[in-house]
Amino acid sequence: MDELKDENDRVALVTMKFELHDWLNGDMLNSLLVREEDYIDKLKLAINTLNVIKTLYIENAFLLDKYKDKNGNLNDQFLLKIENIVFPVSDSTLLRKYKGLELKMKNFGLKLVDRKNNEQPLKTLLNNEPFKNFIKIFDFKLFNLLARDAYDGCKNNDESFDDFIRQIFFGSIIGTHWEEWIKKNGLNSKIDWDKEIIKWNHLTYDDIEFLSTLILQFLIRKNPSPARLRRIWESTKEFFEDIKANICAYACIPIERRRRYYWKDVKIEGKDENIQDGEYYDGEAVFWANKGKVYLISYVKDLTRYKEFNLKRYKDKKDMAIKLNLNDSKSEYYEPYISIIDPTPISWQFIIPAEYVPNLIENVIKKYNENFKFVYGKLPLHIGIVVQDYKKPLYVGVKALRKIRRDIENTEELILEEKACKIKNVLKCQKIEESLNNTQNYYSLYWGSHKKGYEFYLKPDNKNKKWILNIDKLEDDEEINIMPNTFDFEFLDTNTRRNDIYYDKNNKWKRKIALKNSRPYDLDTWEKFKKFKELFGKENKSGVTRSTKLQKLISVIYDKWESIANYKSDMNNDVEGIKVFLASSFINILELKKDEELAKGIKKLFDIEVSQGNDKLYEALKEKMTTENLQLFLDMFEFWHTTLKEV
Repeated sequence: MDELKDENDRVALVTMKFELHDWLNGDMLNSLLVREEDYIDKLKLAINTLNVIKTLYIENAFLLDKYKDKNGNLNDQFLLKIENIVFPVSDSTLLRKYKGLELKMKNFGLKLVDRKNNEQPLKTLLNNEPFKNFIKIFDFKLFNLLARDAYDGCKNNDESFDDFIRQIFFGSIIGTHWEEWIKKNGLNSKIDWDKEIIKWNHLTYDDIEFLSTLILQFLIRKNPSPARLRRIWESTKEFFEDIKANICAYACIPIERRRRYYWKDVKIEGKDENIQDGEYYDGEAVFWANKGKVYLISYVKDLTRYKEFNLKRYKDKKDMAIKLNLNDSKSEYYEPYISIIDPTPISWQFIIPAEYVPNLIENVIKKYNENFKFVYGKLPLHIGIVVQDYKKPLYVGVKALRKIRRDIENTEELILEEKACKIKNVLKCQKIEESLNNTQNYYSLYWGSHKKGYEFYLKPDNKNKKWILNIDKLEDDEEINIMPNTFDFEFLDTNTRRNDIYYDKNNKWKRKIALKNSRPYDLDTWEKFKKFKELFGKENKSGVTRSTKLQKLISVIYDKWESIANYKSDMNNDVEGIKVFLASSFINILELKKDEELAKGIKKLFDIEVSQGNDKLYEALKEKMTTENLQLFLDMFEFWHTTLKEV
């Protein structure tokens, strides 16, 4: 831990977690496509096809013997009857060619003729293998279009239509929560679950409509095959493993910060014996001795202050007549982090010096947008950060980290409404091959208030039947539903502070404590956090120190906070008065009329048009003095000043 402390003696315990449950059970794959289709057209075709299939089963048309009369001869009239039933939904009816033969009406009866119009006995049709297979499965347009491989496989393997339905329908639901759901509705009694057969002749129109919707969905969506689920599992695990393998790059930890100094064959002065094993110190520098080799195991920012170290033992706190000269040292490199748990597909927890947390957040956001941009808003990533003094018991921070990990019971409780333009902005940075492959047409489909695209069951329940549509086909200002990427933080100034980390599932899993109930923040808010540091940091662009003004303003906000938070309506007259006071405080305390750079930055923090003149800044700020905006301002101060000491 001595090697992990930053210049303020603080370490950051970090958890990163994907909400992966709905992906691993296959539900979220219902929002991805394997092909683009005209959904309304295909749904009508599916309903018509299933109606035809019901009629064929009622007529026993899938049994070849039904085409013979009592004497075993081909029944011409029955063939014509089936022809008329199948024709509207088939690409290849009974009148199509089989090995050069064609069934035609001649002399008031059905005749087999070849391409030269030579007649052949009708019994030839019964012995024609393609015809026999056709009768078992027919040639439905819907399945030729959407399930060609499975459909042709059944034909070529002399399988029946029931065998095909086992593949495309039962194969998608057996043993899943879809099976449990279907067993609870009216379709259950129309299915022989042991034999995996649909009792087609018992289906009502509502049953057919429901079954058509499910079958069409299973044919168009990306199916949750074991291979695909494994790819999801491996993709998220590799995301964390890559961060772990390159943690110094992601956190931008400089090379000098990773240098560990050591001395070989260290002897006790005046004696020909090695230094005793154990821990030593000299001021803030901590050492570890092992078999005569001594390591400097604490991070000391300015080693130039030490030309020579005089080592002391912790237990007796006196000089040990052991001196180490920095010029005599050698060095090796190490990675300043500790894994609390190894990366899994769901999460990773680790410790790094606290000062590098902002760099880590910045680069993890970039990596997420690079790897998972096409499912942005559907695969939420949560980053939780606990900062504490490196001398504090580690178990305290680990307990807090478990809480800030935020274990969600139902991801639907995270859903927010956002403008479609938010997703479009994330998708702007695509690789050439991704753009050429039109990847977003198959992955970036979203649901919301619109009634366009594909009407799928995202989960096996009626409330989750949603219209999903390619993001490109939505207007920028159309509302869509997403699950945001989030980050939360807590500074453990006391051990009991971990009790502040408690989430309210009834409020989008925000913090329960009133003063912190804006946390966790959408990761997109990180841009504002960065702007805050840029404006009030110790090294801002203009070189002006604004720390004193900022702390005075923060005191004013805290002084008025309880009065604002206790009013439910922002239109309350007392609240209006407080807004007036706070807007004036921002302008006067921060001297925004003089500090043009700061005024411009404050506008960005509060989403005020930058081009708007400073003469109207007061009115604009007054409207922005909401509890939400003020909490964000206080939390940005809490993060950069209280937690990291950088402003």
